[in-house]
Amino acid sequence: MILKKLAPPPKIFLSLVINAVFFGGIFALSMFGLTTGSILVILAAAVSLEVIYITISIQASINKQAQSFTDMEKHIEKIKESEEKAHTILIYMGHQMRATQHELDTLRKSGILKSNGNGHHPKARA
Repeated sequence: MILKKLAPPPKIFLSLVINAVFFGGIFALSMFGLTTGSILVILAAAVSLEVIYITISIQASINKQAQSFTDMEKHIEKIKESEEKAHTILIYMGHQMRATQHELDTLRKSGILKSNGNGHHPKARA
């Protein structure tokens, strides 16, 4: 599961095939007259290089994900700022509506503003 996230499946399959051929091929060096000790030293060096390569690949992937998270954090921060501005505007609009409602109530109580009976269309009296 973790390997699928690190690299696409074709790359994993290709890597497995290359490693199998390479590491199997190291043991074929005995046909060229190398001793078992020499073959094991070559094998240890190859495995060490493979581990270094995998470590670098994983670190590059982690760095890429960290950058992605940083970008996402910036985006979320912008959304939060927009939400805070919208919240402030809504509070201001609520205060304005309350003030307007208070003014309308005052005008109705004073008799300057009367509704036509259904309460939806106020008329001003001259």
